[in-house]
Amino acid sequence: MKHFLLVFLGTLFLGALISTVTTAATEHMGTMITVLIVLLFVIFIGILFDGIGVAVAVADPAPFHARASRRGPGAKVSLKLMRRASVVANICCDVVGDICGIVSGALGATIALLLIDKLNFHALFVSSLVSGMVSAFTVGGKALMKTLAISEANKIMKWVGILLDYKNWSLLWSTKKDGKGA
Repeated sequence: MKHFLLVFLGTLFLGALISTVTTAATEHMGTMITVLIVLLFVIFIGILFDGIGVAVAVADPAPFHARASRRGPGAKVSLKLMRRASVVANICCDVVGDICGIVSGALGATIALLLIDKLNFHALFVSSLVSGMVSAFTVGGKALMKTLAISEANKIMKWVGILLDYKNWSLLWSTKKDGKGA
C-alpha cells in the first residue's frame, strides 16, 4: 500500500509539473515550431527513461561490484539502482514514460488544433495524422531503445550511475578506460 501511495502521489506531482512546464513553454512561445520542439523533447525523455528502466532490470551487477571495489565513478550508484531494479524500472517506464506519453498526446492535440486553425486543414485528417505520427515516434523509439537497452544494459547503467553520482562529474571527461565491460 505504501508503494502504491508513493507512486500515485509521485505521478500526480510529476504529471502536473511536466504538464505545467510544457503548457507554459508552448503558451508563451505559441508557434508551431516551439510546440513541435517541446513535443519531440517530451517523446525523447519518455524513450530515454523507458530505456533506463529496461537497462536497470537486465544489467549484470558483477562488473559494477568490481568497479565499486576500485572506486570507479558511479559504480555504487549503479549497484544501488540495480538492487532496487523493480522500483526503478517502475518509476522510469511506468511513471515517467507514461506521463511523457500522456503529455505528448496533449501536445500532439495542440499541434493538430494549430494546423486546423492556422492552415484551415480538415480536422479529421489532421488529428488522425498527428496522432499517428506521435504514436509512431513514441512506440518506434521505445522499441529501438528497448533493443539497445537489453544489448547495452551495462554501458547504459554505467553512464546513469556516473550522471547520478554528482560528486564525480569531473570524471565524465576522463580519458581513462575501464576495460571491464561496465
